[in-house]
Amino acid sequence: MEYTDTYQTSKYGIIFKEKIFTSPVDHTSVCINVRLLKDGVDMDNHGVKRYFNLEVKDNGKVIFKKKGSNQINLTHFVFRANQGLPESSETGEEVKHNYVI
Repeated sequence: MEYTDTYQTSKYGIIFKEKIFTSPVDHTSVCINVRLLKDGVDMDNHGVKRYFNLEVKDNGKVIFKKKGSNQINLTHFVFRANQGLPESSETGEEVKHNYVI
């Protein structure tokens, strides 16, 4: 799947924010490639370096963070299934996952 959007400067510098929906019964392994393009061409070809962060959050807590310039690859990342997990826990047990990139 390819996701393309035009960057609109925001107060917080967020380029995109996407909630991830996965299988409720099986863990989901993904590979993600995020590239910054200018007019449909890699920014490296324009001689421009843009440094950015990719964060994966679960229930608002950062569980993975990676920095890159113009492109970031996230390979073999596993989003855990929610089957049988409670919505909340007082004892710190694993709860249902709400992933956002």
